[in-house]
Amino acid sequence: MLNKYLASIFMGLESLVFDSSCIICGDRESEFCVRCRQDWQSSPQRISGESFPVYSSIAYSETAKAIVLSAKENGVKFSRSLVVSELCAAIKALVRESKLTTEIDLVPIPSSRQARARRGFDFISQITNILAKNLNEDGKPSRFFARPILSINKRVVDQSGLSEPQRNDNLFGAFKVAKPLNSAAPIIIVDDVITTGSTLREAVRALKERNLTVLGAATACATQRRLLIR
Repeated sequence: MLNKYLASIFMGLESLVFDSSCIICGDRESEFCVRCRQDWQSSPQRISGESFPVYSSIAYSETAKAIVLSAKENGVKFSRSLVVSELCAAIKALVRESKLTTEIDLVPIPSSRQARARRGFDFISQITNILAKNLNEDGKPSRFFARPILSINKRVVDQSGLSEPQRNDNLFGAFKVAKPLNSAAPIIIVDDVITTGSTLREAVRALKERNLTVLGAATACATQRRLLIR
């Protein structure tokens, strides 16, 4: 009887100390409520519209946007783990299509200096390191290596509000291969979200300019016009 009483007191204190509300919408049900979980339905697939393979897992809904931003801007570990999980799924789907069992280099889209200063870290490079580690722990034949070889070559303006042609012009020449890559392994480009595809196309252009082999790209999310709504 005493043990039950003490347990109830502990549970009450725990609810005061540890907020168990949904990290996305604030619902008191759980850390990741049923409604938000339904908006984050994993289904890795190849998206259309690019000359190179691009795989993504999640339709970019308001819930997905909140998850990505909380991971990227606020460094929330739970949200980051969700993004990493979907990137792993997208990369695995791309590798299955390619039927490769060799070494594969994961090249992150670089963050701007301003974004790194604001956040205190380079989000895509950070999760690419985690991706390589997680994928290698799966025991699959392919081995993955994080290779942050791209850097930003020019100042670009904020992409929000720009049309696709404007985004293409804004990003043309934006990336360069800043570090020598002593590897002949095929490359998968890593990013969090694909919208128009301008960022990924520019990264492919910069890598191929150095005669590097690009297998494709993987993102956690894609806008609903690029990824069929499930």
